[in-house]
Parts: sequence; structure tokens; C-alpha cells
Amino acid sequence: MGFLIALIAMVLVFCLMLPIISVIYFDTLAVQKESKAQIERMERLRKQLEEDRKGLDKQRKEEENDRTGRNTGDRQQVN
Repeated sequence: MGFLIALIAMVLVFCLMLPIISVIYFDTLAVQKESKAQIERMERLRKQLEEDRKGLDKQRKEEENDRTGRNTGDRQQVN
């Protein structure tokens, strides 16, 4: 008789835990999907920032070359 009561109690506990476990599982899947999307978004932003930085560095170098070219040209004309 005690065995039967324990078995029924375990089945009830299992039936009560099953929805909780399924909710936790689906929540984990949703969080995993969301984090993957955020990682992809961050990768795109990182690449965009690197491209922007390369463009700015290139632009600065061109401006420096223009300045140094003008300055050296001005000096040559004055001398």
C-alpha cells in the first residue's frame, strides 16, 4: 500500500514538473535564437565600424599628403 501511494505521488510530481520543464526548454530556445541574432547584429556593426575607420584613415592620409605636397611645393617655389 505504501508503495502504491509513493508511486502515485511520483507520477503527480512528474506531471506537475513536465509543463515547467517544457516552458524552461522553450524559453532557452528563444533566448538562444535572440542571442544569435544579437551576435550577428554586433558582427555587422563591427565590420561597418572597421570599414568606416579604414575610410577615415585613408582620407586623413590623403589630406596629409595633400598638405605636405602643397607645403613642399610652396617651399620650392619660394626658394
